[in-house]
Amino acid sequence: MSARSLSGHEGLPEDPLDTVDAPVDLRFEVEVEAGPAPVWRTLSEVSRWPLWNRGVSFAVLDGELAPGTRLHWRADGMRIASQIAELEPQRLLGLTLRTMGGRGYHRWTLEPLEGDRVLVRSEEIWDGLGVRILRRTLRRTLSRSRTHWLEALKNQVEGSGEGDA
Repeated sequence: MSARSLSGHEGLPEDPLDTVDAPVDLRFEVEVEAGPAPVWRTLSEVSRWPLWNRGVSFAVLDGELAPGTRLHWRADGMRIASQIAELEPQRLLGLTLRTMGGRGYHRWTLEPLEGDRVLVRSEEIWDGLGVRILRRTLRRTLSRSRTHWLEALKNQVEGSGEGDA
């Protein structure tokens, strides 16, 4: 199955993805033939993102994977400063996003399915002056990027043999 569109942290609303008028609002999901543990392991090993996702050129986590920890990365040509805002191992990872001209939020959610499968959801919003000016381009670029990200995650987990873990 391919990725498809679904079109309590300080300073964040109760659910940061509930921004009604965000100019860029992306939602995708993919089913992975593996349990939550190997999917989570692949997603949560931030420094390894560039090894399996060609859209990420570097990713550095400033400490342990925990709420409040900062993350600096480059994806699709954008330098992004993030902070982990939500973390529930094997279930949820949410990051604030900041880049020149924009602020956003990204959440990955893992939902176990029958038959040792997981539904991985990727939800992301962006706002800011630069985002409003370039919204069409950003929607197109980020849609391709996030679809690829989910497909790469699926391929990494299913192709690594970790699906049996």
